[in-house]
Amino acid sequence: MRQQGALFSTKNDTETAIIYSRNRWTAFTRLLDDGRVCLSNNPAANWTFVGSDVSGDPAAAFHTLIRPAK
Repeated sequence: MRQQGALFSTKNDTETAIIYSRNRWTAFTRLLDDGRVCLSNNPAANWTFVGSDVSGDPAAAFHTLIRPAK
């Protein structure tokens, strides 16, 4: 990641993503140590923006249909 990051300017989106990943490397690699760790934050996002997991499923289906139409 360091080698690839050196190829981009610091304002480049790819370099920004590389820096983000390197700064959070311990959290990103935690999944390798414990398979129970969720790979995404979708359940947390569902709860935050919709209010519950039950409401999150229909909202996700709705947004899957609507977002591409924008």
